[in-house]
Amino acid sequence: MSLFSANVHGKIVAGELNLGSLQSYIANLSQIQPGIVTFITDAFGTVIAHPDQIVVEQQTNLGHLAPISQGIEEHAGFIGIHRVQGAWYLFNAAKVPSSAWVIFSSSAAGRQLVPLGVALGIFMFLLLFLLIAAVWLLNRKLGQDVSRPLESFIQAVNHLEKGTLVQVDSGTGRTFVELGVLRQRFTEMAEAIVRREQSLRESEEKFRRLIENLGKEYFFYQRDVDEVFIYLSPSIEAMLGYAPRELLGRHNFGGIITPGLISERARESSMRTLEGQESQAHEIEVRHKDGSIKLLEIVEVPVRDFQGSIIGLDGIARDITEQKKANEERLGMERQLLHSQKLESLGVLAGGIAHDFNNLLAAILGNLELALHRSEPNSPLHARILQAFKAGQRAAELTRQMLAYSGKGQFLVQEIDLSDLVRENIAMLQAVMAKTVTLNLQLAPDLPFIMADAGQIQQVTLNLITNASEAMGEHPGTMTLVTGVIDCNAQDLVLSRTQDKPRPGRYVFLEVRDSGCGMDEQTSQRLFDPFFSTKFTGRGLGMAAVLGIVQSHRGAIFVESEPGKGSMFRVLFPAVDGITASGAPHGVLNNEPDPSGAVGAVQPPPGSGLILVVDDEPMVRELCVEVLRFLGYQTLQAVNGEQAVQLFCEHAHEVRGVILDLTMPKMNGVVALQEMRKIRPDVHVVLCSGYNEQESIRRYLAEATTSFLKKPFSLKQLQAELEKMLA
Repeated sequence: MSLFSANVHGKIVAGELNLGSLQSYIANLSQIQPGIVTFITDAFGTVIAHPDQIVVEQQTNLGHLAPISQGIEEHAGFIGIHRVQGAWYLFNAAKVPSSAWVIFSSSAAGRQLVPLGVALGIFMFLLLFLLIAAVWLLNRKLGQDVSRPLESFIQAVNHLEKGTLVQVDSGTGRTFVELGVLRQRFTEMAEAIVRREQSLRESEEKFRRLIENLGKEYFFYQRDVDEVFIYLSPSIEAMLGYAPRELLGRHNFGGIITPGLISERARESSMRTLEGQESQAHEIEVRHKDGSIKLLEIVEVPVRDFQGSIIGLDGIARDITEQKKANEERLGMERQLLHSQKLESLGVLAGGIAHDFNNLLAAILGNLELALHRSEPNSPLHARILQAFKAGQRAAELTRQMLAYSGKGQFLVQEIDLSDLVRENIAMLQAVMAKTVTLNLQLAPDLPFIMADAGQIQQVTLNLITNASEAMGEHPGTMTLVTGVIDCNAQDLVLSRTQDKPRPGRYVFLEVRDSGCGMDEQTSQRLFDPFFSTKFTGRGLGMAAVLGIVQSHRGAIFVESEPGKGSMFRVLFPAVDGITASGAPHGVLNNEPDPSGAVGAVQPPPGSGLILVVDDEPMVRELCVEVLRFLGYQTLQAVNGEQAVQLFCEHAHEVRGVILDLTMPKMNGVVALQEMRKIRPDVHVVLCSGYNEQESIRRYLAEATTSFLKKPFSLKQLQAELEKMLA
């Protein structure tokens, strides 16, 4: 028996419970519900009622079991599945109101879960069916709205790689709106790519046509960072003879670039470009496949990747061989022109100085010659005057060479046999040669005539021989003089050292060869410059005079020389067509001051008649007057052409002859001569000048009443001209 009490609505209710009846009730429950064990414990886990009577009688305490202790503490609800005595059980607990008892129920988990497993299996089957159906529906939906558009995207990308554009299927567009947006954006992008690639292909095609049709003056190339060729345009074959495949893979024009400073600079320029520095055009020399040398102008720019790193070089090469050659020829012509202008200016200057100096020398030498004639031959004064006279003649020789260089030194042009002229002056020529030099003459007979001033041709020969003799010095050697005739074309004459190249035709030549020291190129280029000399005692006018004389005779001069191998000079003079010199007269040097013949040689016979002296230089005019008076003539003086014509008009029937200077102010000598001939055609005139006025007075010199006297002239020469004129 068990007593209990409870507070019900504020009232204490007490009762008595028959535990035996409770025990029977619990045992009956186990029979009604097989597999379910129901038992009651107190708050300490001691069994109060249990289907097994023994457990109750022994007052077994189950509080140490986890589900029991959990049920006592929580008092209600499903406690969970617990393992008891090796088996799994489901436990539930509920607290008996108004008491400390707890009712527990437990059942074997396997027995209870079988229906649940069956239900769960059915559920899983249904769930799997629904899942399969959902997957099928989803797959169908995705196939329509995702897979098909994606396949269309893939096809579009594949076509886009080939450069064609196709439309993208976006599906139904009702579920995945984003695919429609993606389709639109992809289509826009694809159209832009196609347009860009089309433009790129067109640009590449234009570039390809440009590169492949650069012509033989250009070729394009690409090199990597190791300077190895990775592309060469086909035009390189036309320029250098190599097919592109022959040079691909080569390093920096390897095998065809010529070594030297130019190539080293090109290498440095390429390295600077690869380092990202500013590129500049540079030149390289390469060898053509046929062995010739080509000069290329190279322009290179760096090639960069998307990150900005330099990955190679693009370059273009231009053949500038001919351009360089043309530039060098142009510069050479410009230098030659400047040199010619300089020489021309020097010639004008030298001619002007020589002309003025000749007027002074005419007065100096004339007065000295008069003083010699009026002094005692054995007196010390006579010897001093003679020395001064000889010095004046040397000065006259110097001015003669200056006039020869300026081209104004011709005075007596006549038909000359060049071989006879050389032969007749051989003694004088040998006098200027060193004793150790052997002279070898090879003079051609029956040469055509040349029209020349014999004195100047003699000076050319003398200067050339002097130059050759000095080149051999005191060493034994051979000098060869050759004359002959040669036909020259324009190509032959272009090498002439004269400023104006003569016309093609037949020429008579004089050639002087020596076995001396020879000349280098620099000396040869300056050989004919006035006042240039390699000799300590030289004045530098000898070869300049040769050039001037040859130019004034419309000839040519050629020079061949090499250090240590001697020199060869060949001068050419135009031949007179159809005339040979066999048995013909020839010219020799005359009309030159001769101190041996001038001093003491003049025995003036008593002259008679009136001589008109016309000269703007007072000293020259007064000297002529004094000389004429010394020779016994009467004189009239005029300072210019106008005064001379006036005096001649007044004394036309009295004047026996006229000494007329050609260069004067107001009216020059030629005009004055013409006016005098109008008044009296038979008047005898001696024309005087320090210049070459040959062209302007040629027709007058053909007349018997006209002669020419070059300043400075000697007393003997003046006397001879007067006697010839008045005979």
